[in-house]
Amino acid sequence: TGSNILFKLWDNETQTEYNGACIQTYYQNGNGIFTQGLTYNLNLNAAVLGNQTLSLIPGWNKVSINRILSENDMMTIFASQIASNSLIKIINESGSSLENVNTIGWINNIGNIGNSEGYLVKVNAASEINLNGYPVFLPYDIQLQNGWNVISYPEQVTVNAMTAFQNLINSGTLVKVTDETGNSIEMVNNQGWVNNIGNLIPGKAYSVRVNADTCITFNYAPPTTVYTQNIDSGNRITPETHFNTIWAGNGYQHMNFHFTRPRINGQPLSNGDEIAIF
Repeated sequence: TGSNILFKLWDNETQTEYNGACIQTYYQNGNGIFTQGLTYNLNLNAAVLGNQTLSLIPGWNKVSINRILSENDMMTIFASQIASNSLIKIINESGSSLENVNTIGWINNIGNIGNSEGYLVKVNAASEINLNGYPVFLPYDIQLQNGWNVISYPEQVTVNAMTAFQNLINSGTLVKVTDETGNSIEMVNNQGWVNNIGNLIPGKAYSVRVNADTCITFNYAPPTTVYTQNIDSGNRITPETHFNTIWAGNGYQHMNFHFTRPRINGQPLSNGDEIAIF
C-alpha cells in the first residue's frame, strides 16, 4: 500500500516483454498508487518504436502522423522535400502555412506537427517520408470546432469510416467528412447516410464538418474473446507461463484491476499474453 503501481506485458506471439517507457496507462478510477480494497479501472497500452511512411503524390495530399515523434519540427520532417524542391506548400486547418516566400526563404507559420491535426501538403513530385516513434496511445480524443476541421487518423489499422464517425452521426453533430480525393460521408436525400470513403487509412487526414463543438474518440479494437472465471466449479483463467506470482494462498486486503481493451502495438491481447502488476 502506498507504492506506485507498475505494469509489464508479455506478448506470447512475439515472445516480447514490455515495461517502463513502452507502457502507458489511462486510469478511469484509481490514481496509480496501491491502496487496500480499491478497484482500479484503466486502459493499458504497450508498444515499441516503429516506423510510419507517408507517401506523397503530385498535387494535394491530406496527411497525418500516428507516431509520437522525438522531432516534431515541420521543417525537419519535410527537409528532404524542401531540399529536392518538390515541396510547394503545407497548410493546416486554420490556414497557417509552411511555404517558400520570395526574398525570404522558407517560412514555417505552422510550428510543430501535432498528432491530432491533419495537414494539406502540395508537392510537384512523388516522394516518401519515413518517421520513427511510438504509436499514438488509444483511446485518443480529438476536439472538433463548429465548422470545418482537418483531423488526423491516429490509429495503426484501417477502420470503416462510418464506424469511426457513428457517434457524431448519432448525436446529430456530423455534417460531412471528405478525404483527399473528394470522396465523402454525408446525408443524401432519400438514401440516408452514405459512405463513399470506405475505410479510414493510417497516415491520411480527413476534413470534418460539424454543427457544434464536439469531440471524436478513436479507440477501435477488433472483437476479442472474453475469459471468465467460474469460482464454484474451480475453473480458473489459464495460469501464467512468463511472469511468476510472489504470493501463495488467497492473499489479504485484495485490490481489483479491470482493464478496458488492453493493447500491444495497437492490437488487443490474445491467448497466452500476460499482464504483470507489481
